Amino acid sequence: MSRGLDILAKRHRSALAGFVTPGTLLAFDFDGTLAPIVADRDRARMRASTRRLLERLAARARTVVASGRQLADLAPRVAGVPLAGVFGGFGHEPAPAGLPDVPIATWVRHLERALAGLPGIAIEQKPFAVSVHFRAAPDPAATKAAIKRAARELPLVRIVGGLATVNLLPDTGVHKGTTVERARRELGCDRVLYVGDDATDEEVFRHAPASRLLGIRVGMGGESRARYRLREQRAIDDLLRALLSLSSLGRPAS
Repeated sequence: MSRGLDILAKRHRSALAGFVTPGTLLAFDFDGTLAPIVADRDRARMRASTRRLLERLAARARTVVASGRQLADLAPRVAGVPLAGVFGGFGHEPAPAGLPDVPIATWVRHLERALAGLPGIAIEQKPFAVSVHFRAAPDPAATKAAIKRAARELPLVRIVGGLATVNLLPDTGVHKGTTVERARRELGCDRVLYVGDDATDEEVFRHAPASRLLGIRVGMGGESRARYRLREQRAIDDLLRALLSLSSLGRPAS
């Protein structure tokens, strides 16, 4: 675990050129990475400048987005970008073959009972996960602790933190790390550049060996398994421009 190096600092930019080739998969989280975090997550969207840059990048290199959002929610937010893949539900959508049934509705009913009366929370049911948001809670630390206590009573559950969110995922072995690796194999890439901003993205940073992954964590706070950092979300445009400037990326698609 480390604090990370600023990937856009002049002395570290050579890491991009040395790693990115036509065989590199470019993979991004959505909220907090491609799009700013907002109080109302339904209003989250990429800035127009980010969208334009991502469109240009995806036309030149195999590019995917992997998010905790439901696929039905995520797909419209990246519509029009020529992505090679869009993955929702922390990698459960589209569902890999052989996934067991998980009692998501039972989880939600339990949480609604256990957390009844707790102010400032929103329970979001997804096809393969539950996210409990507490951005509006008056006491975030106590609220987060209460959510985790309730979640630990559930079967087949894996608890992963987020930004003002507790994510409850099925303990099936599927996560963002396995999803990005699956995308790499299926798209015929030999390495991955991945950019993400929270605890669920750490699953990508620790899943692949350093020889096959260049990990970039958004934000300078806290420790991460990613070797590199973006100082803030707004710097995503600078990173996209830096990638587009690389001759090693390949030529624009005709």
